[in-house]
Amino acid sequence: MSEKKAKNPLSTAARRRPKGNPRAGQPRGHRVVFTYHGEPGRQVFVAGTFNDWNPEARPLVDKEGTGEYMARLILKEGTYQYKLVVDGQWILDPLNPQEAPNDFGGRNNVLTVKP
Repeated sequence: MSEKKAKNPLSTAARRRPKGNPRAGQPRGHRVVFTYHGEPGRQVFVAGTFNDWNPEARPLVDKEGTGEYMARLILKEGTYQYKLVVDGQWILDPLNPQEAPNDFGGRNNVLTVKP
């Protein structure tokens, strides 16, 4: 999502791009970019089935201090569930309509990485 969108305090998006491993001759996964637009100075993470739901394993970084946070992950093809963790609060991605029920009576976002 290369277009700049209006700031939404609960927004993230994911893009996929193949990432090759020239030594092995086979792709090692696809680059997925998570973004979040909110207030500068927050602690933002992404947690999901790709990192055992660790709420501090993958921070999103606001490099320019503008409230636009980003993290890049390399994920294999498959379907993943995730949530954002903003200042300790687990939230859904409002820009991703793909959701599934979780074991706690709530919902998670769903991300499918395709070839």
